[in-house]
Amino acid sequence: MYKITEMSQISFYDFNQAYGFALDSKNEWIQRAELIPWHTLERSYARMFPAKVGNVAKPLRMVLGALIIQAKKQLSDAKLVQELTENPYLQFFIGLPAFQSKKPFDSSSLVGFRKRLNVAFMQEANALILSALEEVNDGAPLPVETKENVGTEILDATCAPSNVRFPRDTSLLNEARTQLEGMIDWFHKQYGFEKSHGPIVEWPTKNIWLLPKPNVPERKNPSHRTKATGLCGARSALSSGLHARRLCLGA
Repeated sequence: MYKITEMSQISFYDFNQAYGFALDSKNEWIQRAELIPWHTLERSYARMFPAKVGNVAKPLRMVLGALIIQAKKQLSDAKLVQELTENPYLQFFIGLPAFQSKKPFDSSSLVGFRKRLNVAFMQEANALILSALEEVNDGAPLPVETKENVGTEILDATCAPSNVRFPRDTSLLNEARTQLEGMIDWFHKQYGFEKSHGPIVEWPTKNIWLLPKPNVPERKNPSHRTKATGLCGARSALSSGLHARRLCLGA
């Protein structure tokens, strides 16, 4: 059930504040409220409630006004209710006749507000508000906000540029080898063992970068056998070297 509010288009002069304080007519929420055709929107909103009995729904100005404030200020449901309780300008915007310290509604009510305002109604409301703004500007088109071009934004993750090192497999293998050798040298120094590289790492050190590059498809690369053999040799040398180092450490 819905009951149309008689004073849906109240003036800020009629808004009663404690101690006689008056609202500032230049406030953005006062000016925005004057531009929205609340009464026209309320007639469309009332058609969503054909029943003549039951609980009376919240006024359209309170429902739509609260959602406009939430979208404009990027507030959560709980924070929005807190702002409405503390700010007289926001209370005027949602149609309250006077400032009140009591919450106008509970934060859980906003879930129902969003469900109640369907897409068709929001499109109609948007068209009416834009029409009212154009009338204020004497029919001139609304200014479009332009921003400086700061680059291209890639939204599809599959289109993200690759940042993989080249060559892929061999560089990672060589990095693992050098880091492990550094760890082993640290243990030699820490526990007083004799540091001895010898021929253990000579082959991978000299030949790791001579392996074929993997950017050419394997079926077109006549040296893919050399590549596979080289990788196996590098891995074997690494394994043999680590095994020999473990023997030196007495593992």
